Amino acid sequence: MKITFYEIKDSEFDYLSERIPNTIEPAFIKCALNESTYIDEKQKNIDAISIFVASRLTKNLLEKFPNLKWLNL
Repeated sequence: MKITFYEIKDSEFDYLSERIPNTIEPAFIKCALNESTYIDEKQKNIDAISIFVASRLTKNLLEKFPNLKWLNL
């Protein structure tokens, strides 16, 4: 499973990096997810997204992730 964590702080990166199982392929991005966030080809193929309060999801934005199966809000 590929998961991207948005709005990650350095302390959260350390915590998550130590606890994520080897079966999960994580990506950590410090900025919020919104319409102006750059999403590269690798990110478009993720299975899950984890966001926090500064992110703003829209239907148009979610459509950029065709493999998305799970959201953690």
